[in-house]
Amino acid sequence: MAKPLLAFYYWFTVFFFLVPDLEAVENKSVEYLKAPFEFDPKIWHYLFDDKPVILLQKHKSKNGSLYYILEKIETPDQTHIGTTYYIQSVHGKVYLLYEDRNSESPIPPLTNMGIPWEIAVEIEKINLMHKINSIGLKNTSKWVVESITKHRNIYFYTPEFIEAAKRLKILPKNYKLPPLLPKDEAELEKYLSTKITPTLIDEQLVGESAPTNSLNR
Repeated sequence: MAKPLLAFYYWFTVFFFLVPDLEAVENKSVEYLKAPFEFDPKIWHYLFDDKPVILLQKHKSKNGSLYYILEKIETPDQTHIGTTYYIQSVHGKVYLLYEDRNSESPIPPLTNMGIPWEIAVEIEKINLMHKINSIGLKNTSKWVVESITKHRNIYFYTPEFIEAAKRLKILPKNYKLPPLLPKDEAELEKYLSTKITPTLIDEQLVGESAPTNSLNR
């Protein structure tokens, strides 16, 4: 599949299908977090620059680590079109695992960010459950299969996504990914081996501006 078309299809699915639609599921308007939420005020300002922020997901691991998916809205009239932050809070320290500025490439696999397997699967399950709530299980299953077999959407090949789809019975338990052409297989292997280094956000060291490295790929 041509890269421009692949990029368009990826972000079309993320914006309209994978990002939780709070209003549709909870029957209420999108709610913005009240700063600084559960973070040090300096860290909050450093990351979000006092712009509106939505909590997409929050999970707690067995060791007590908290994992947040937060979205900073650049303009209030365009909810769910902003910058997405994957953050870990553990033992009083905050790490920026990944910052997604909605580029043409898919985000790395969640486990490559350091997110534990079970939480990564749960994140994907919640994303898919919103899709099921929107169009039903049968149509969601068709959409996932076509995304894999026809569109070769690379994000749908991540182990955590496949496992989530199986647990929700979107895919059968014995589902096997179709073989790829050598070129696509090499691209997939490169994608699955993406290295991500978390960034410690220290409230004693942060300045007044937003982060510049942002773990961009």
